[in-house]
Amino acid sequence: MREWKSRLGLKDWHAEMDFKPLDAMPNMATNTVTYERRHCRIELRWPHLDSTGKPDDIEQTIVHELLHCWFDPWYPRDPIRQRHRTLVLENAVEAIATALVEAKRSSVPK
Repeated sequence: MREWKSRLGLKDWHAEMDFKPLDAMPNMATNTVTYERRHCRIELRWPHLDSTGKPDDIEQTIVHELLHCWFDPWYPRDPIRQRHRTLVLENAVEAIATALVEAKRSSVPK
């Protein structure tokens, strides 16, 4: 998380990460962002498995959740009523996270 906080320009943010049991979280991860205080709390489901039961990319998930720090002000306060706007933002965050992680991995010599 430290590496990605730096890469994403979040060095001055206080970020916490915690792992929760598989049965305690319906989603892969959550991030509670307090933008005004530059604070976030990321909770990750453990074991970190996708919907098919295979291990999921934890680095990708961490980048996705950290990106929420920048996008938080644009999320609607009532995400259920404005689900289309929420979906667009989630898709944008996921696309950016994927591109960043893939770029990092393709730049590392094998």
